[in-house]
Amino acid sequence: MIEVLHKYHNEWRAMCLSLGVPKNLVEDTIHDMYIKLHDSSITLDKIMYNDTEPNKYYIYVTLRNIHYDYLKDKNKNQIIKLDDIVINVESDPSEVERLQAFERILKKLDERVDSWDYWYDRKLFSAYYKSNLSMRELASQTGISLTSIFNSCRRYKWNLQKHLGEDYKDYLNGDYDKIK
Repeated sequence: MIEVLHKYHNEWRAMCLSLGVPKNLVEDTIHDMYIKLHDSSITLDKIMYNDTEPNKYYIYVTLRNIHYDYLKDKNKNQIIKLDDIVINVESDPSEVERLQAFERILKKLDERVDSWDYWYDRKLFSAYYKSNLSMRELASQTGISLTSIFNSCRRYKWNLQKHLGEDYKDYLNGDYDKIK
């Protein structure tokens, strides 16, 4: 099967280029496709129309998926350890100022949440925003309706944007001295 597919190598190259695969990655993408098709449990009738002609659409989709997987992996956020941040802070005074401004915003946020009248709002805010639970997971674990959680979180967001939005804009613009 691979021998038959290899006869169409130039077409696969053209497909890769049409997908936006960089020229230096075209061959790698094609070879990944060969490996994927060889190693997978895909039946020959999906890959080939007959003994001599491959299913070009199937190959195109395979190449596209390999390229999209590459782009997705390339764009993943990198996890930065706290130790790395400390090293950067020590070497860059502007980074210290930025982190101090961020700490002031977080302190204002905590003070604002603590000033809310209802215990329910403070607890629900903490449960949703300080945990990694989705609204559905939180609803199932707490017994609170999803609609109630959604409406409450929307209210919290509006309230915090109203009271902290200007400080956050100053933070994004680098005007750290305006954040008190």
